[in-house]
Amino acid sequence: MPCSAYFGMSYGTYLGAVFTEMFPQRSDRFVLDSAIDPAQYMAGSIRNSGPANEAALDDWVAWTARRDPEYHLGTTARQVRDRVESLIKTPIRIGKHLVDERFLPMAIFTLLPDARENARLAARVRLLAEAADGKPVRPSEDLEQELQFMLYGKPQGYSSQAAVICGDAAVPRDPERYWRDIQRSRATQPVFGPYANNITACAFWPTPREPATRVGNDVPALIVQATGDTRHGLPGGREPAPGDVRRTPGRRTGRAHARRLRPPAQHLRPRYGSTARKAGTPWPAPPASVRRAPAPPSAGETPADSCSAQIAADDGGYHETSRTQHPLCPGERLGAGG
Repeated sequence: MPCSAYFGMSYGTYLGAVFTEMFPQRSDRFVLDSAIDPAQYMAGSIRNSGPANEAALDDWVAWTARRDPEYHLGTTARQVRDRVESLIKTPIRIGKHLVDERFLPMAIFTLLPDARENARLAARVRLLAEAADGKPVRPSEDLEQELQFMLYGKPQGYSSQAAVICGDAAVPRDPERYWRDIQRSRATQPVFGPYANNITACAFWPTPREPATRVGNDVPALIVQATGDTRHGLPGGREPAPGDVRRTPGRRTGRAHARRLRPPAQHLRPRYGSTARKAGTPWPAPPASVRRAPAPPSAGETPADSCSAQIAADDGGYHETSRTQHPLCPGERLGAGG
């Protein structure tokens, strides 16, 4: 029986985790980059992105304040954030488009996950600020494309993605629940709380034909997560549950989501070797570079019941965590946390 090696990013990590649950004997080396927590997919992971993006925004406004002579958005982080929050409160006419509090956070959200886009995001906010001041400005080419998608649904290719996501797992259907969540989020998440807690098409989608797959197995996986992931976070907005990966800060903190820094094969071979495993054969021992790092036992556990193998890598803000059952962590379940 052939086995599959797998590299998945973002939503692909959920697919990979589900594959290991359904076909554990056919799962070989798995790398999950910017991982979704299967237990919180999908409504929970979207809701948890609110605090993560507010933290990322704090990082960006500090960067932008140090460059006020270029962007003129404020000389302190507080001034820059206040400017961003003020832009959301009043509809802005830019070109032929009217951008209001429903869509302006999305225009920030798309560039915020990657610190390498700081300058492009600052230029975009500067452009929106000029439009808000009544100046006759036109959207940049990339902003024009995003507004076409956000405001008019063009192109429509993402409708197939909605069908897949909404068919994976049920979400709450009561609009009042979303309204209450939005109002509660405003105090601590003034920019992204309404966006992260808002109702989506999935609330009106037909009920999924089968329940979401519960992931809980002993298949080894290498989980790669940025310390500042704006989509799924580290550690996913919750304390690690028994058996979860113990994530500790990497040697650098960074904002990134699904930003592949090296080809998948270069992740796979140094950690897991280059020879594929055949179904039914034992898992190879972890390489010497993997350190055993037992996690503190939870209530009802003995110290031997919970452990993880961790690899800290200085990869532009990434923190890599390898979780194995054989031979370091017997009984530990896979959870594509994040």
